[in-house]
Amino acid sequence: MTSISDTSATVLRDMRRQTYRLGSNYVLHAARVVAQAIDRDVIKALIFLSISRANVSAFATTAEAVTAFGGLSEVPPDDVRVPVTVYRVARELGLPYETTRRHVANLKATGLCVLIDGGLVVPRAVLQGPGFLRAIEENAALTTNLVVQLERFGVTSNVCSSAPARDVSRQTMRLSVEYFLDAVCLMARVMELDFVDVLLLRATSLANVDRLVHDPILGAQFGGLADIPSDGHRTPVSVIAIAKFMLMPYETARRRMNRLVSLGVMERWVHGGFVVPEAVVIRPNVIAGTAEFATLTEEFLTSLSRIGVSPREGLPAAPGHRLFAPDRLVER
Repeated sequence: MTSISDTSATVLRDMRRQTYRLGSNYVLHAARVVAQAIDRDVIKALIFLSISRANVSAFATTAEAVTAFGGLSEVPPDDVRVPVTVYRVARELGLPYETTRRHVANLKATGLCVLIDGGLVVPRAVLQGPGFLRAIEENAALTTNLVVQLERFGVTSNVCSSAPARDVSRQTMRLSVEYFLDAVCLMARVMELDFVDVLLLRATSLANVDRLVHDPILGAQFGGLADIPSDGHRTPVSVIAIAKFMLMPYETARRRMNRLVSLGVMERWVHGGFVVPEAVVIRPNVIAGTAEFATLTEEFLTSLSRIGVSPREGLPAAPGHRLFAPDRLVER
């Protein structure tokens, strides 16, 4: 990757903090895309993704899977899916078992997963449904957009990539789910929070520095691991703006964000709005987590390059497909 400074003859600019911002922005939008397909509920969507990933983890990253099940219309049959227990899902996501069990019961009641001998499975019919097909197409565009944005800051894969000979949008979704869940679990571990709290914290932090995420000059200026913007560069964001973006009830977002204030990882500014301040961002564990997240993002970029998703070639356009334009997190 070109973003990490090294000791070779050509020392490249460190862009790990901007890589972290762009990767986090991608994770939040990916959560929203899937939540829109899964009853507009972020918690339920993440549990659904955890089940789906476990079902195909034994073969999903193999070259054979890309060939046989890489395209939008190509879904592995139910008899090759490996069931997963509620306990394992709860453990992966760091959720209480009872909370997970309750949401799984709702997923089962709506037919989004079924219980078979050995555990839970997301049926093939669900993954072929119009809502999930739409989510795959939106995710493909969102992923291409991430790759293009990273390239603008000099973050590219060292793997040579050519245009995919076939549709790889479903395989792109599988890689995205791997990255998404790993990234959320990483952030939760670093901040010692559950994954819902950490998504709210990250959404607030990104909203605070929205200009840095999308402005190439400011993004580069504050792109390195040590380039931490002061509080003067941060814009507070309202609970309602975060709740609307995260498809979360206002009262749930308000209660959780107030708890994050009490935990000392977020502040409520006197003139209104919430901020993740510089004092939190400069903590050693947060800086180390930022670097780890950047590495995870670069590994994701390499995985995408191997299946032909690159800024030069991108994904083949599907009928009616349009480039995903990220929504603003901050109300204007």
